[in-house]
Amino acid sequence: MIQAPAFQERFQQLKIFDNSKNEFIQELIMRHQDLENRYREAQLQLEREQRLSRSFQQDLKDREADIRVNNNNIAKMNFVSVLIDGDGVPFIDDLVSMGAEGGQEAARQLLASVSQYMEELEPSISNIHVSVHIYANIQGLGRAYRDAGILDAPAMLENFVRGFNMGNASCDFVDAGNGSQCADEKLRANFERAMVDLHCRHIIFGGSTDNGYARILVPCSDHDADKVTLLEGPPFARELKELASRFRHKSFPTLFRSAKIPNRGSLSPSKGPQPQLSPPRIPSTKSPPLSVASPPKVAVQPINYAGVAATSQASHIQVIYDLKTPASTAAKSRVARNAKGQRVDRPLTFNQTDYNNIKPQRYCNLYHINRSCPDESTCGHKHGPRLQGRQLEALKHLARTAPCRSGGLYCSDEECVYGHRCVLTRCERAKCRFSDEMHDVDSVIVG
Repeated sequence: MIQAPAFQERFQQLKIFDNSKNEFIQELIMRHQDLENRYREAQLQLEREQRLSRSFQQDLKDREADIRVNNNNIAKMNFVSVLIDGDGVPFIDDLVSMGAEGGQEAARQLLASVSQYMEELEPSISNIHVSVHIYANIQGLGRAYRDAGILDAPAMLENFVRGFNMGNASCDFVDAGNGSQCADEKLRANFERAMVDLHCRHIIFGGSTDNGYARILVPCSDHDADKVTLLEGPPFARELKELASRFRHKSFPTLFRSAKIPNRGSLSPSKGPQPQLSPPRIPSTKSPPLSVASPPKVAVQPINYAGVAATSQASHIQVIYDLKTPASTAAKSRVARNAKGQRVDRPLTFNQTDYNNIKPQRYCNLYHINRSCPDESTCGHKHGPRLQGRQLEALKHLARTAPCRSGGLYCSDEECVYGHRCVLTRCERAKCRFSDEMHDVDSVIVG
């Protein structure tokens, strides 16, 4: 028979077990309550996230719609910038000789050709706006066309320019003035602005004959070369030729000359074909370097001029070199030449102080040297009392540091103030603005 203490012990054991069970059940209830609270919190969080996600999705759709609208608006403002040095990349003779009608035709063809090129380059782009800016020394360019026998008078080029500007509101042919760097500076400013303009999709740049443009092309030749196409015209200058392989090329042979305007040495306006100026063959004579104080004399025969033939209009004459013509009948010219018929700039007398004082003043070359500035009212260079003596000589030397673009070594313009050869004794040709042929030129004047 089980004793009472044994029941008491078993009761205590059961009581402990019940307490443990109750504690476990209570713990389960509390754990369940905690999980339930966390579940409700998670539900609330999920609902908030869903609402936020739907809001973000709606905002994303709205932003995408805004972006499409903005892209459409931007596309309407996109443009192609055509920048051309009109002195170095001249229009073909046929268009120029047509005057205003030729100018209008040139504008029409240029816009159509550029638009077609852009469609080939970026098929996704259509009807993109084309902006054309051509800068040139109109007066000097007109003289070059006249001397080549393409125009009767330099002023006739103004008719072509006027027609070009009237041909389309997007086409500007601007007279940059007669300063040596006027066109360069305007093209540089427009090029640099177009490179950073988000609306400018592409640049067509025409300045093949001027080494100076290499300075603005080098910075974009690695990363931004795809944005630039070099317009082919007369052969690339040496520095540009080295850079040209990094850019696209495009030529418009029905618009621009593939060679520089020839200088045929006509003394007066004459339209139609003219005999090309050919330097006479004179036996070479070695002579000492040219001295500024006293030019050396060389025992060679002077060049005679002849071929002044009467035509139906007495004012139309042509001059070629002819050693057989007596000097008494030859036409006189202030242009000095060497034994090869190349132009030689006469020596100047000035000192370095005069040159240093003149250089920063920005004097107008034509006003002070030629005594006449055609744009005196709008010219941005310094006029005032005309320079005299050594100051004038120093200004002439400063003007000659810019190369002549009208005819180079065979320039026949008596009023040309620019340089026709590099005068540096030690020249870094890679950085020089003068072409290779304008270095190491014989400076002995023989005619």
